[in-house]
Parts: sequence; C-alpha cells; structure tokens
Amino acid sequence: MKDVTIPAADLVEEFGRFRPNYDKWLRSRTRFSGISVARIRLLEILYKSGPRVMNQLAEDLGVTARTITALVDGLASDGLVERVSHKSDRRAKLIHLTPAGQDFCDEVHDRFVATGAALFEVLTQSEREVFRRILGKLAKRLQTAD
Repeated sequence: MKDVTIPAADLVEEFGRFRPNYDKWLRSRTRFSGISVARIRLLEILYKSGPRVMNQLAEDLGVTARTITALVDGLASDGLVERVSHKSDRRAKLIHLTPAGQDFCDEVHDRFVATGAALFEVLTQSEREVFRRILGKLAKRLQTAD
C-alpha cells in the first residue's frame, strides 16, 4: 500500500466534524441518567478522583469558571454534590459527592461507560490499539504544549 500524505490541517477539519457529532450521539444515548453529559463528566471526575476544588474541575473539563459554577450549582441543587471548606485554604471550596451523588454514580457509571464504548465496537482490536496509542500521544502533547 502506498503512503498517502495527509496535511495536519485536514485532521483539524476532520476532528472538528467528529466532535459535535460525538457529543450529539453521546447526549442521545445518556438520557437514561436524567442529567447532561457535562454533569455526568463532572460527577465521573469526582467519582474516580475524589473531591476537587472548582478550578481543578474547570481545568479537568476544559470549561470556564462561570460554566463550572453553573454545573456545580445544578448538581448541588439536585443533591448530588456539596461544597465543603478546604482545610488549608479558607478561600477554596472542595466539591464532594454527597451520599446521593455516590449512589447515582454507582448506578450510572457502568451504563455511561458501556454507552460510550459502543461507539468503538466498529473498530478491530488492532485499530483500537492504534487509536489508543494515538490518543495517548496527543494527550501527552497537549499536556506539554506551551
């Protein structure tokens, strides 16, 4: 097979088309949870990593301070998270899962992961390995980018 040169700009455009379609696809399949994908992602971070301060959550999700405040406010009003004073920084608040939030995550986590994983079932095992390697390489580049 002959190597084809693909300009990096083409990948930018392709990814730009992929992302909104992926988000739409995921939203359509996570209605079972009764909350938005953004809120599920925030809960997943807390579920896997434990309590976080707001700016850490915003960074983890790649959203603004205003957006993270709205997400946390919504989840707090649903009784799924709570703000707790930080032990060493009185200005900071740690965001914790409440017992109801923990129960919700216990119930929804596996379904959410299985729903997202369904997309990748069209890939062969070797394609998955290549895709995982590529994602890891890109993630490392984003972490070290200026």
